[in-house]
Amino acid sequence: MPTTWAGDYTGTTTATWVSWTQTTTSATSNNYDVWPAWSSTTGTSYTTNYTVVNSAPPAYEPPTPEQQARWKEQREREEREAAEARARAKALLAAHLSSEQIASLAAQRYFEVVSQRGRRYRIRHGHAGNVTRLDGEREVARYCIHPTLDVPDEDAMLAQKLMLEACEDHFERIANVTQLR
Repeated sequence: MPTTWAGDYTGTTTATWVSWTQTTTSATSNNYDVWPAWSSTTGTSYTTNYTVVNSAPPAYEPPTPEQQARWKEQREREEREAAEARARAKALLAAHLSSEQIASLAAQRYFEVVSQRGRRYRIRHGHAGNVTRLDGEREVARYCIHPTLDVPDEDAMLAQKLMLEACEDHFERIANVTQLR
C-alpha cells in the first residue's frame, strides 16, 4: 500500500507524517503530537516524542559596568568620527563653490548651478529631493538623486553639483523627477 501524508489513522494505512513523527526520537519525554490529533477524523490520538528548542528566552542580565563603558566609548567615538566627516565635507564643498554660492548657501541654505546647456539648478541643503530646475525664478522640476551610502549632506550636494556641471544628461536620466508645472 502506498505511503501518504494523510491517511486513515486507525492503523489500516501507514501515513508518512505519523510514521515519521513516531520514529523521530529526542531527549524530551513530552508525548503529544499536535498534527495527528488535529488532523484525525477518527479521534485516535498518537503520541510522539519531540524536541523543544529554545523553549524559554534566557533570563535578562543587565549589562555590566564594563559593557556600558565600552558602549559609551564606542558611541562617543562614532559621534566624533561623524562630526569630523561633516567638517571635512563642509570644507570640501566650500572649496568647490564660488564666493556667491558660498554666500547664498550661508544666507538661504541653497546655491545655484548652471549646467553646460545653460539650465539653472538650485541645490538646497540636504541630500535627497533637494535639487530643482529653474525657469526664470520659477521651479519647474524637482530631482531626487543622491549617493547610496550614508554620507554628510555636503558630500551629496557636491556630488549633485559636479554631476550637473559634467554630465547633466546622465543626471536627468537616473534621477527621480517630479514635474512642477
